[in-house]
Amino acid sequence: MPPGIAPRPERALSLEALVEEPDLPGFRLKETRISELPVSPPGSGFILPDARLTFSPSGVTVDCSCGATFCVHQLAAVDTTLLWLRQRWTEGFGETLEELVRPAWARTLRALERAVEESPGGGGGVELSWRLDVIEGYGVEVAPYVHRRTKKGQRTTGAKVGRRKLLQEYGSQLGPADSRIAALLPDSTAPASRALLFELIDHPRLSLEGTQDLPVRIEREKVGLVAEDRGGTVLVNAGVDGAVLPAPLLERVRKAKPEDAVFLWDEGAHVLTVLDVSPEVRALATVLQRHGNAFPPESHGPLLEQLSKFSVRLPVAMPRSVMGESIAPQQLPMLRLEGQPGGAVRLELRLRAMPDSAAFLPGEGPRDVYVRRETRSFHAVRDFGRELTAATALQARLPLQTAEPQELPFCFLFHSAQAGWRCWPRARGWSPGRSWSGWARPCGSCRSGARGT
Repeated sequence: MPPGIAPRPERALSLEALVEEPDLPGFRLKETRISELPVSPPGSGFILPDARLTFSPSGVTVDCSCGATFCVHQLAAVDTTLLWLRQRWTEGFGETLEELVRPAWARTLRALERAVEESPGGGGGVELSWRLDVIEGYGVEVAPYVHRRTKKGQRTTGAKVGRRKLLQEYGSQLGPADSRIAALLPDSTAPASRALLFELIDHPRLSLEGTQDLPVRIEREKVGLVAEDRGGTVLVNAGVDGAVLPAPLLERVRKAKPEDAVFLWDEGAHVLTVLDVSPEVRALATVLQRHGNAFPPESHGPLLEQLSKFSVRLPVAMPRSVMGESIAPQQLPMLRLEGQPGGAVRLELRLRAMPDSAAFLPGEGPRDVYVRRETRSFHAVRDFGRELTAATALQARLPLQTAEPQELPFCFLFHSAQAGWRCWPRARGWSPGRSWSGWARPCGSCRSGARGT
């Protein structure tokens, strides 16, 4: 540096004017006062100069926009950088120094990696989370947040994005679950639908809006009928898990559209319970509200018979005075064969908890089963674990090598009727001590079915 160029005093150096430039790599000193161009005739031009320091593994170069080979701006940039280097050591400070002296080829590789990660179609470094805002009396708002990973591997707080931007810029990076959730998002700030909340059940990255990743759990509860004994009179209402829903919630169940989300919010436990309201329950709740839900003692027999039929399609909880004597459940197997177009046969393996009760797929359907035998009532509580064990043992005996598994468990499709009927003798020989039944239904083009025991 020529001796005619005087350095500035330390008090005149401004760290705020020194800007890190990773692309150089180095620093840029942005002057705050204009200067006369040194290479032009006096008074012919002025400039707001900035000086740049460029680092390399072998040295540092400096230049200035004023055009001079050596100038006060370059010297100020050097002195300000030396002042910056005197700061206290931190991990971030060390990483910056390491980046400044990184070889050019290493910076190129890092830049290539970063370009792929940060591009809309890139896969690395981007994570998606979902946040809920529960608004009582209105609904639940769901918002996606996009997170990136820092150099230390830490996740950023995330940026909220809309449905359109999420699908356009990050659609290719979404997994199957997040893709289904994104497709169900409303375009506006409308509350989430029931289907959207169901898709968020068991999602690993679900938190409460306005918190530091406070986790939220969503549960699904099927709404059924609950019968209560009030001094000999049985009151029937819609309810969940044996408990009647509060009156305001009952009103919402009756009036809600099929796509609307009806829920219970436990703010303390951060649990959102979404009610699964079937069309049957909604219709039954409307009838009970219109015609009355009180049944006197003389109606308990027909009431039990009717509720037992409903229990095949929805949960039903009844008081002991109505449901009758409790008996131990059994696992009585039944093969259900149904003719399909083209000569195929659909086979279902079902179990009965009582000889005269309805048959269900193992582990599926209502847990409580009711029957009425003349003037007496009986009920059994199904043991789903034993049912699955028994059904799995029977399935292992059946000749299912040529059968095509169906979506529901313990259901199979045979492409020939003969192959399906070969299961019958194998099943009857499974356990001679069991009561066996079979049921066959023809396809729609046939007129009669057969039932055998």
